[in-house]
Amino acid sequence: MIFLLCVGLYYWSVSLCYTITYSAIESDSPTLSLMRFMAGSGSAGRSIEDITSFMAGRPFIGARLAALVKSGLIREQDRRYVIAGKRPLAFQLILGFRRLYGSIPKGG
Repeated sequence: MIFLLCVGLYYWSVSLCYTITYSAIESDSPTLSLMRFMAGSGSAGRSIEDITSFMAGRPFIGARLAALVKSGLIREQDRRYVIAGKRPLAFQLILGFRRLYGSIPKGG
């Protein structure tokens, strides 16, 4: 029983270390920035024009947008991009950490 508790605590601490490291390395992650921008509009979504102007200042985000559509995380609906379905657990953990940590001026 103690062994399982130790394994669980180890797994949890490694997961948090990964989240912190990922956030530090990807301080201006196009995917996280875009998903956060889109989530700010709620279920109404963002227009393609809004997304295009958002992407204009960020390199490589067009490829990420295409990857998000292909993976099914977002979808195009009436010339707007909306978040599709539930967010993956890893993404929820990263957003939760960012809420806990506070505002990060560069990238989200």
